[in-house]
Formats: sequence, C-alpha cells, structure tokens
Amino acid sequence: MGEKVADKPYKRIAVEEGFNIPEVGLRARPAGQGPADPDVAAAFKELSEKLNDIGAGRVKAMDEANIDMQLLMINSPGVQHLEPARSVEMAKLVNERAAEACRKFP
Repeated sequence: MGEKVADKPYKRIAVEEGFNIPEVGLRARPAGQGPADPDVAAAFKELSEKLNDIGAGRVKAMDEANIDMQLLMINSPGVQHLEPARSVEMAKLVNERAAEACRKFP
C-alpha cells in the first residue's frame, strides 16, 4: 500500500479517522432494520468490522500505509441520538475503549 520511507524527517498523521465500538453500532439502526440487499449487507459488515478495530488490525493497516499516528473520532451518528442517560453511559464506554487501545498501541 504505502511506500516505506526510511529515516523520514516527519511523522505522517491521519486525522479524522473514524472508529466505533459494537455496543454503539448496534444502537445506530432501529431494531430489526437491516440492509435488504445482500451486497449492501456484506459491505456494511466489512465496514463495521474495520471501524470496530482499534487494535492490531488497524495498526497493521497503518503500518502498510506508512501512517505513524491517527486522530480517532467516533463514527457518526455517535451517541448523541440516544436517550441522555444512555448517551452518557455509551460515551464513557467509547472513551474507555479508546484509552485502552492507546495504552496498548501507543
């Protein structure tokens, strides 16, 4: 994918990189509503798996693209569409997962 640059004098930082966690992603769509088209369902599944990976798979993809850091942001619609108490609970969980990933993959 990305060309390896030996001893580059800079860091490549990818900004506005979306991520999600399964608990939030499951609440983004109304219960029982899913894509009817099998191709759309397969694409959505693949995208969801990539967005949910803030671990080894994402770091591997970053290495392949020669990216040193990413600025992670929760994927839309985030948690603001949930009831207030649930939104706070999910926001805390999202932050905990992101912090855990940052500790594991500094």
